[in-house]
Amino acid sequence: MKHNTSQYLGPYKIFNEPNSMEDVKNLLATWGDQKLFGFNWTTEQILSELKREVGSVAGFSCKDTALKVFVLYKEILPEAEIYLLIKSKGTHSEVVFQTLRALIDTNSHVNQWWLEVHEKNQGAIKLYERVGFHIKAIRKKYYSDGGSAFIYFYNKI
Repeated sequence: MKHNTSQYLGPYKIFNEPNSMEDVKNLLATWGDQKLFGFNWTTEQILSELKREVGSVAGFSCKDTALKVFVLYKEILPEAEIYLLIKSKGTHSEVVFQTLRALIDTNSHVNQWWLEVHEKNQGAIKLYERVGFHIKAIRKKYYSDGGSAFIYFYNKI
């Protein structure tokens, strides 16, 4: 079941459920060709995945400013998988931390959250562990550059 949320949490606004796939496309275009460790999906592949299964996006913007953090995730209740998390250039990691905490807290119907991260993405690993994610498994040499994927989970129960 989808939950449309728009609320202010401190100086940040979280939103779920863009009005259309075009909104997702526009949000992804905001970051252009920013390179992410191990993530090789095109905008079209992301949109295709969202159409295939129920997908959601959430993001934060400071009050009255542009989007700072974008999270693409899919609910397979009672679980959800985070596919992509992007922060705009110059956005402090605390904003990303608050985004993830709010996403987890506002989706009380999701009991477990999953994500994968490239082993070399140490900033993301530290952030996910600070949020409360724990490593569950490792996919050796998973990415095209030979890097391993760390599979993380967050259990609310």
